[in-house]
Amino acid sequence: GHPLQDQDKVKLADAVRYPFITMHEGSTLVAFLRDQLERIGQRLPQRIQLYSFDSICRMVQAGVGIGVIPDSAARRYGSETKLQVVELDEPWVVRERKLLVRDIDALPGCARELIDQIQTPRQA
Repeated sequence: GHPLQDQDKVKLADAVRYPFITMHEGSTLVAFLRDQLERIGQRLPQRIQLYSFDSICRMVQAGVGIGVIPDSAARRYGSETKLQVVELDEPWVVRERKLLVRDIDALPGCARELIDQIQTPRQA
């Protein structure tokens, strides 16, 4: 029965009207969200901070607030808890990550295979 549940996408600026369940202080996700909100002159309305995405989903399910979690966690926990997943409509939602290695040729075969898998685009 949440006002955002029937939307396909939502802007972060619209979501901050509601209390947030977030990762713990010092997590990169919380720092990133605060930075994005600072850019638009808003603050993160934190109700509670937790240490796992599973805990965030359970608090959201209990009606304590809303949460921002990675897509992979939303797919995993959202289906288990029957939460409504609403995509954020922001240009920064897909964050680029880097994998750093000293010498790729010196890595064991399994590590090189993992890197190949990570670099291969997923099929939808």
